[in-house]
Amino acid sequence: MKKIKVEKDEEFIMLLEEDHIEQMIQELLHYGSSNQFEGFHLQRRRQRSKRLLAAAEVGRGGSEVGSEDCGTVTTAAHGNRTAVAHIGNNNNNNYNKKVPAIIVFGDSSVDSGNNNFIPTIARSNFEPYGRDFPDGNPTGRFSNGKIAPDFISEAFGLRPTVPAYLDPSYTISDFANGVCFASAGTGFDNATSNVAGVIPLWKEVEYYKDYQKKSRAHVGEVKANEILKEALYLVSIGTNDFLENYYTFPQRRCQFKQVQEYEDFLIGLAENFF
Repeated sequence: MKKIKVEKDEEFIMLLEEDHIEQMIQELLHYGSSNQFEGFHLQRRRQRSKRLLAAAEVGRGGSEVGSEDCGTVTTAAHGNRTAVAHIGNNNNNNYNKKVPAIIVFGDSSVDSGNNNFIPTIARSNFEPYGRDFPDGNPTGRFSNGKIAPDFISEAFGLRPTVPAYLDPSYTISDFANGVCFASAGTGFDNATSNVAGVIPLWKEVEYYKDYQKKSRAHVGEVKANEILKEALYLVSIGTNDFLENYYTFPQRRCQFKQVQEYEDFLIGLAENFF
């Protein structure tokens, strides 16, 4: 099969608003079930060069996110943020059959409450956060209500919300159809997570590996591997590397004199993650 490249500039906006979730899902389904695409790359174009923003393989075999048990990938980007979704290869148009689970990595844009359970000031477990949530209480989401993974999960016929992995009120059975490892304030750069003492991306992956082991013990090796392979993986991360790190503290600016150099550094970290 031949490989293609899809190039977009900085105006390519990821669709996270509630009224755009349906369109986003249709695009994910299109790329996930398109057998003619073995590779899919999204690049951002700058003035004098094309800088790779995210690279991920689409088609049979998928790509890794800390494990071999991942499905295929589509990528969207806006500015310094990347958003990646992995979906399995299945031509069934029924969402809840297509995607058995939603698995989330990233920062505050997709954190469903993990920071409530670590010693950090980067929390949203107080009013007015959560005022439009079903029970009207703050949940640790940096939102007045649900966040994008919740809407996507519900649209696929799964749970109406994606639970936080560190929330002790949930067990492995609650994570069967979705789990969130995201931590508000984190980034690709480990130095970014140190700013507010939040969960670094590598630790999110460690939690994911722990989740894999628990899932296999809970539902069996075969079933767990099927869920992990066909799950939809969402990653939204990158803004904090600039706002909380590069433009706030001098260490990275001393190391990377030009912002483009720091972008290249982050791109390398992103490629290793994906």
